[in-house]
Amino acid sequence: MKAKSETAPGAGTARDEPWIFRTYSGHSTAAKSNELYKTNLAKGQTGLSIAFDLPTQTGYDSDHELARGEVVIAV
Repeated sequence: MKAKSETAPGAGTARDEPWIFRTYSGHSTAAKSNELYKTNLAKGQTGLSIAFDLPTQTGYDSDHELARGEVVIAV
């Protein structure tokens, strides 16, 4: 019997699964973003990482005064 340190790393774990290929992306409008995501998936991308505007990412309502000038700017 092999010692634990001698066994293959990740054997029998999620490391044996194929990688998920994704890009962090978004576009100027929801329709353009949807088109971009569908194109990327058709080309073999296997996951989505959607870029939201900064206020949305930090939990602000897009109508909040602190979000003024930041809505639609993806980081």
